[in-house]
Formats: sequence, structure tokens, C-alpha cells
Amino acid sequence: MKYALDGLATFALAAAMTAITTLSAVADGPVLVTSSEDSGEGTLRAALEEGSNSEGLTQILIATDGDIEVKSTLDYAGKAPLAIHSKGQTVKTSVDTTLLSISQGADLTVTELNLAGPGKFNIENQGKTEMGIFVDVRNDQTGTVSFNLDDVEITGFAGYGVLISDCDIVENCGAGRGGQGNGSPASILVCLNDVKIDDAGNGHFDADGLRVDERGPGQIFFHAKDSEFTRAGADGIELDEGQEGGVFATAVDSRFDDNSNYCDGKILESFLPQDAEGEFEDGEFKEEDVPAKVTG
Repeated sequence: MKYALDGLATFALAAAMTAITTLSAVADGPVLVTSSEDSGEGTLRAALEEGSNSEGLTQILIATDGDIEVKSTLDYAGKAPLAIHSKGQTVKTSVDTTLLSISQGADLTVTELNLAGPGKFNIENQGKTEMGIFVDVRNDQTGTVSFNLDDVEITGFAGYGVLISDCDIVENCGAGRGGQGNGSPASILVCLNDVKIDDAGNGHFDADGLRVDERGPGQIFFHAKDSEFTRAGADGIELDEGQEGGVFATAVDSRFDDNSNYCDGKILESFLPQDAEGEFEDGEFKEEDVPAKVTG
């Protein structure tokens, strides 16, 4: 027998199941970050490396007096859930690099933390597809991959503010149903509360504020409350279910403003014909010289 749930009911059920799973795998105690240096004892990088070897939930508490600046990607390579708690500090980088990578598809919770890239990207000052947070879902994952942000701001990245990829060709994953790439059986649950994603994706074509690429039989569950998605190069949010699953999305008291700015019309105007339409005399051009219809 099959049961059909509406979007909110399905979302609530998935959230409850994820919470039960997360609570069942609790680590011995939190890892404290006391140094704002890039690396070394007491740093966030060291805490992530320590947590990567844990079999249970890793909780990291950022207790530095100031912000943290890094020069390369902070990687969490564990499969167990990760929770990062802060008190409003900023983790930032001045180079074009992904700031936080969850390279084995672990569940992620982040609270009261800001992530900042170098910013000032545009079509004339392009960057790589580097991003604020990258979650790479493993091909063999099952169940539900949980991604939770509460009171988080992400800004200033050339590529995506957030990319959650259940697709084996990552940023080259085709868009829409029938899109390219293959993925795991897992579903993806995204919960955002009081989140701001601003000025992301302005240094690379078709990079969004937040993007979920889901392939395989899994579903996408998305919920945003009191959140803002502004000044993205492409879409503020893109939920890309390319194969068998469905998308269940709710956005409550949230803003989507001033997005899709990467393709600056004033800059591209010089590359376009002066006239939108034109005529030519018979015999002036061979048929093969006439531009073909543009598709895609």
C-alpha cells in the first residue's frame, strides 16, 4: 500500500526521523575552538580534523574572542553528523576558495555563524566555482541527508553560497528532470531559519545562492523561515531534482530580491547585433552562412 503525504507532512516526518537518528549518535563531548589562527592546536581546522575520526556526533563550539581567517578549505571528512555552534563570529577567507567542505555527505548543523568570502566578483572579475558551504553526498548513502542552518549569514563567494550535491559530476550536473549525472538513493532535507545568503554566484555563470542537485530515487525537502536570498548571480534558490524523486518546498516570511545579476546586460550589449531582426538580399549569403536557431 502506498501513502501520499502533502509537502508539510512529508517534511515534518523526514525532520523527525533525522532528529532521532542524530540524537542516537552522540559523541563524548564538544570540541572547543579557542584559537582564531588558520591551523594548529585549538583551531577550527584542528577541530574538524579531530571530528573527522569520530564515529558519533561531533559538536564544535567556537569560543574565540574574534573572527577566524583561513587561506584554504576547511574540510570535514567524517561520515558522522557534525554540529558547529558559535556566538556570532565570522569565519572568512580573502582568497577564492571553498570555505567549508563536507566531503563525505555528513549531516550538518550550523548555528550563529557567519561565513564570508572575498566578494567583489562580477562578470568582469570572475572567480572559480568556489563556495561558502559544499556538501558532497556519497554515492552509497541512504536515508536522509540533513542540512540545518540557524542564524547564519553567507556572503561574498564567486560560486554558490551553498551547494548540496547528490550528483557524481558535481557542478556539471545538468539542470531539471532528465538532467545529467547519477546520485545516491538518499533524500536531502534542508532547514533554514534566520539565514541570509547574499552576494554569492556573481563570479561564475549559473551559480546560485543555494542549490541542491538530487539524482537517483531520493527526494528534496526544503524549508526556509525568516530568511533572505539576495544578489545571487543566478537563482536565489535552485532545487534541482533531475530524476525519480519529488521536491517539497516551503518558504515562510522569506525574501528573494535582486537575484540573477551575473549576466550584466550593459556589458553583454556590445556582443549583440545592433538590430534584433534584419533582412538580406537573395544570394547575399549562402544558406550555411546564416546563423542557426539558438536552442537551450
